[in-house]
Amino acid sequence: MKKKDVTETNNILPQLRSKKSVIHPEKKLSLLAATIPNSRLKHHSKNNRLFLPHVDGAICRKSKRDSINCETLPVNPVDHQLQARYTELLQQNQALRENMLCLEELSKHYQSLYHFAPVGYLTLSMEGKITEINQSALNFLDTKHKDLTGHSFMQFLDAECQPLWNRHFNQAKVVSQIHGCELPFYRRYGKVDFIRLDCRRWHDGTGNSLMRITMSDVTKRKQAEETLRIAAIAFETKEGIIITDADKKIVKINKAFTRITGYSAHDTIGNRPSFLQSGQHRPEHYEKIWKGINKQGYWQGEIWDRHKNGDLIPILLTISKVTNKARQVTHYVGNFVDITMQKQTEKRMLEDSSNLENQLTEAEEKLFLCEEEITEANRALDYLFKHQEKNRANAQLALSNEMDNHIHPLLKKLKTANKGRRQSIKLLNILESGLVELTRTYGSVNSFTLFQKLSPAETQVAAMIKSGQSTKIIAAALSVSPGTVNNHRKQIRKKLGLDSRSINLYSFLHSLAT
Repeated sequence: MKKKDVTETNNILPQLRSKKSVIHPEKKLSLLAATIPNSRLKHHSKNNRLFLPHVDGAICRKSKRDSINCETLPVNPVDHQLQARYTELLQQNQALRENMLCLEELSKHYQSLYHFAPVGYLTLSMEGKITEINQSALNFLDTKHKDLTGHSFMQFLDAECQPLWNRHFNQAKVVSQIHGCELPFYRRYGKVDFIRLDCRRWHDGTGNSLMRITMSDVTKRKQAEETLRIAAIAFETKEGIIITDADKKIVKINKAFTRITGYSAHDTIGNRPSFLQSGQHRPEHYEKIWKGINKQGYWQGEIWDRHKNGDLIPILLTISKVTNKARQVTHYVGNFVDITMQKQTEKRMLEDSSNLENQLTEAEEKLFLCEEEITEANRALDYLFKHQEKNRANAQLALSNEMDNHIHPLLKKLKTANKGRRQSIKLLNILESGLVELTRTYGSVNSFTLFQKLSPAETQVAAMIKSGQSTKIIAAALSVSPGTVNNHRKQIRKKLGLDSRSINLYSFLHSLAT
């Protein structure tokens, strides 16, 4: 109510009280009669188009209980002008009350919009302290404290994020446009949410600078970006990948596809994959492939394609169909690997296997021939051994006859001629016994083989030891010292492999003749 209206009302009220009141029961002035016209509502609120329903609701709710009864109004024909002015003042007062109710409704509506908005709102001082904050921002900050006025916004950030926030906040102070950044907020139980902060410097009516900030949760977008990043990395694998739409027209390929086939994205996108066909397969083969894809959802197998330069490429191909929730085909995805090296390896393995089989067959044939030759050789050796045994027996008999006919009579004459000479007789006896033993063991394979290892002097010593002669007699007969004979004994034992001293040399040499 204006000051002029209030003064006029205060002047009129005493005059009206002094007048006689005239009661008119049928005359009542309700709120409906004092409804504010649109022109007056415009005067009180600039946003009447947005909040007109709230004003109407407030008026209707108050009109039923706040009516103006005209029975108490003084009615006098003389003072009709004062009565009309008084009624007008009451209506203005009622309009002011209704406007206050409307403002209360609007304030509640603003508070609801502010606190429960889908984004967080907060205001910071230029020192970074919170001056205002809504409920959504409190939820973002994961705190239950409703009154955070004067608290530093920095305390809600992780230590690793504080330097980034400082840089962002300082930059937002010097620019007039909106400045944004994204920070991770570490929640309880190890959860991490990403919040985007958009800041803008703002001046209030007193000239102070503040920072208006909106907070929005971008965790799902971050997760989607990470999923897309992983998918992009997985897409650029060593395997060639080709994606077509439902009409089998190529929409995307990867770098491995170009590397394997030689065709670039400019050559392929918008075309059908049939340009890769090598002509090595019949049309029925491709029809069988697509029947399998439509029935089972995928197909896998080896196929021959043609490189851009005309070379044939053996590939291991997998084709899968992609459907939507309505089970309608949206795309086809094919991934393949070049198995040229594998095919070459298989070819070499087959050739090597064939060569090995041929070599094995030849070896078996040669082995069979060798077995026959060995059999013949064994037969020949048996015959030779038998013939050699017979020859040995004949040679031994011939040697024995020669000894009996010539050597023994000669030795007998020598003994007779040297009668009385003990040393000569003893030497002749040793010689005779050695000749007898040689005749008896002539042709023995074992003794001949073993005695081949001995020197001539060692052979003489071994023969005399075998005949039972002592070291002194052997030394006298060979005109050497007994120590030399002992050295010959040691060498004989070593060459014959008699390491154990329990084996008697005489017994061993004597056993060779048996």
